[in-house]
Amino acid sequence: MKILELCLSDSYGGLEINMRDFSIWLKKQPDIELFLAYQKGTRIAKAFDNFESKTIIFPKKTSKMPIFEASRLSWFIESNNIDVVHVHWTNDLPLVALAKTISKIKFRFIHTRHMDLPSSKKDIYHRFIYSQIDLFFAVTSLVEEQAKAKLPVKPERIKQVYNGIDPFSLLSAEDRLNARKNMGMKSGFHIGILGRINEFKGQHLLIHALIILRKKGLEIHAWIAGEFFDKEYSDYLKTLVKDNGVGDFVHFTGFLNKPGIFLQSLDVQVLGSRKETFGLVIVEGMHAEIPVIGTNAGGVPEIIDDGINGLLFEPDNAEDLANKIEYILKNKTQTNQMVRNARAKVDAMFNWENQNKQFLSAISNQTTPLSPDNTKTD
Repeated sequence: MKILELCLSDSYGGLEINMRDFSIWLKKQPDIELFLAYQKGTRIAKAFDNFESKTIIFPKKTSKMPIFEASRLSWFIESNNIDVVHVHWTNDLPLVALAKTISKIKFRFIHTRHMDLPSSKKDIYHRFIYSQIDLFFAVTSLVEEQAKAKLPVKPERIKQVYNGIDPFSLLSAEDRLNARKNMGMKSGFHIGILGRINEFKGQHLLIHALIILRKKGLEIHAWIAGEFFDKEYSDYLKTLVKDNGVGDFVHFTGFLNKPGIFLQSLDVQVLGSRKETFGLVIVEGMHAEIPVIGTNAGGVPEIIDDGINGLLFEPDNAEDLANKIEYILKNKTQTNQMVRNARAKVDAMFNWENQNKQFLSAISNQTTPLSPDNTKTD
């Protein structure tokens, strides 16, 4: 089977990294010939340097009705007799929908939705786009419910498959201590938050929680890993740290390409996003066998069962976050049990190999493209 993995996004968050890693996994599968499509000069493009797969490169993002680019894509698909085009970024859907209507090859159009669906998409424009999709994969049950309610897609074309993680090697207790030393972690309790640095991701909540806990006399350090994407927010965080005199206790690491060792250096990991669709980094923390705390919103409650394998806090509530951190700090027996439960859930539900095989099986079982879905869903 010939599969084209397509993502023209110029960002480099969970969605783009998932496309990268899934492409690498596909490349290793027997009976799969992998093709790639991405935008020139992006982080995704750089990630595929020296990666041996036939590729079509677009010079820029496409418009809402990219006729010229769709013609190029259609030619590429026809020239290589591609069976499946798999789209990760929602903005690329019009491109592939148009290509499908003009292509002489009846390829299967697959879309994985990595983000939630805030509004209904049932106008004429979106009916055309979604009518071309053969299979729609939702990364959480919440997204699956949203898709069935808000998209003009027949329910039988929508499937839910969780993202998984590629298990990384776990460090011994001694190696974890050495990793902490290498990170510059001294005595105290070290909390980490990992992801792009912007207001939505909630790094400020961790800093506010640290301020609250240090006023209680607790020796807390916050580690913020990721790139700054918003100068105004960057300046806000630095001012917040300076004005509250916690500069020695808040540490910015920059982007980490391989977060496994960093996660295993921590005492607890926090996901502070206001409403994260999935939260793969939390799954990585659970695999790393450290306690995890996430917001009680979006798809996170599908990962964290509150009080069983982690803790949930109210979105945008730094005081509640501080309380949950303090609970983990002071209740080691319960925390250790949560960590064991978390690792068991990751192994059962979020294993990279198993999830990818589910996805590939679903594609393989649909051997021909479906007829256009013109259902007039209310």
